[in-house]
Amino acid sequence: RDNGGRGAGDYNDELRFGADIKDTDIQVLRSGNDMVFRHVNGQDSVTVKDWFVDRNYWVEQITFASGVKWTADQLMKQGVPLVGSELGDTLRGGNVDDWMQGNGGNDSLYGGNGNDLIEGGAGDDGLFGEDGNDTLRGGIGNDTLNGGNGNDTYRFGRGDGADLVQDSGGQDALEFDKGIDASQLWFRKQNNSLEVSVIGGGDKVVVDNWFGNAANQLETIRSGDGKALAASQVQALVTAMAAFNPPAAGQMTLPADYQAALQPVMASSWK
Repeated sequence: RDNGGRGAGDYNDELRFGADIKDTDIQVLRSGNDMVFRHVNGQDSVTVKDWFVDRNYWVEQITFASGVKWTADQLMKQGVPLVGSELGDTLRGGNVDDWMQGNGGNDSLYGGNGNDLIEGGAGDDGLFGEDGNDTLRGGIGNDTLNGGNGNDTYRFGRGDGADLVQDSGGQDALEFDKGIDASQLWFRKQNNSLEVSVIGGGDKVVVDNWFGNAANQLETIRSGDGKALAASQVQALVTAMAAFNPPAAGQMTLPADYQAALQPVMASSWK
């Protein structure tokens, strides 16, 4: 419903849902430049064309029979994800701070300008932050993460598979989820790349060409228990751990003899 304003382009528009639709029934998603209000039944939706092109296309208020009201400003402030399908999608962000979710399939996600949050979801995805200070998380699968320009953050957790980080320039960081302590990270050199694996399983992050070019190094690695490792301290851990085989699958803590030998260098490296 349109409520008259001062002139063309000054109308305040309202999207009003029926009495049988609650606010908890509606998911707010982005599809290209369009805003989609999708019912959780997966069948019904309302699409507002070109919402992300210009605010003149916004619907200023979304109203439910219960009295709950959403405003366009609130929706934009909380963030609306650009969401892929369960197939292999190519999603491209714009000149704003995008939030992108690839979902299933082998996706290619490009952040464009802005400080973007890019999440691959399941599948073997390619995430490219491009310009801006971006946060990239591949999710389940063997993903390739490239932050591009800016100060970027790469996130990783148990079950995320084997990810490849391609980095250059900026003040960048690799962050592990809570539950992955510094003592559970194993460092070794693989050709010119750095492999950081989570002991106990097959999850790992490979930082491409770490030892080939200092520009490809990450300035900081952060563990899930709040410790930080500077790039300059990585070699000490690689050298110390090279004397041992990585702990066996299912071994969630370092064996006693490993701890005795490695604890001094780990204590001096992680801060």
